Amino acid sequence: GGRAQSFRALAEGGTASNGGMLAGGGPIQGDTAQINFGADAQQSTLSPIDAAEGDERTDNRVSAFGRLDWQPGDRIAITARGSGSRYTST
Repeated sequence: GGRAQSFRALAEGGTASNGGMLAGGGPIQGDTAQINFGADAQQSTLSPIDAAEGDERTDNRVSAFGRLDWQPGDRIAITARGSGSRYTST
């Protein structure tokens, strides 16, 4: 009891950086199964003045996660999780 659906979103932006994220979760099957998930991305650009090398640089980052909790019986609980991320710089 007490598990409610939840969703959140966020976006940000500026002169040299922008990104966003989305997260959510809630029950799949009453009190026995619940899911949570999320993803975010960000891109940042370093200007030649800020960069130590003197060249403009762009960093990109993306990550995501997911989790499933399932309790099929009084003495059995199963959790499955996954996550990943990627970072590139040019």
